[in-house]
Amino acid sequence: MTFRTFGSDHANFVYEFNKFCSGDHPAYNGRNGAPLCKWDGSEGCKDLRVLDSHQHGVMYRTSPALTDAVLVTGHHVRGPVSDLAAVDATEAKVITDPLEIF
Repeated sequence: MTFRTFGSDHANFVYEFNKFCSGDHPAYNGRNGAPLCKWDGSEGCKDLRVLDSHQHGVMYRTSPALTDAVLVTGHHVRGPVSDLAAVDATEAKVITDPLEIF
């Protein structure tokens, strides 16, 4: 599952999405006529929560071609494309294979 945010709002999205998955979101908590939705790994369901920093990523396009897309996962702050060469491999993973990205 992939979600796109516009740069600085990913922390808010992760918070709301994890609340939804754990059944704590006010619109899906089973109270006051709202349905109860849970995707937190309980009762044999799949755990869809975002819990690990490696579930976050930043996409770069070095040209209009899809084969020139680069995905950096982990602790990475978006910078210019020229910064890709200096990505710390201990904190982030650089994926350049389009079949892995898409």
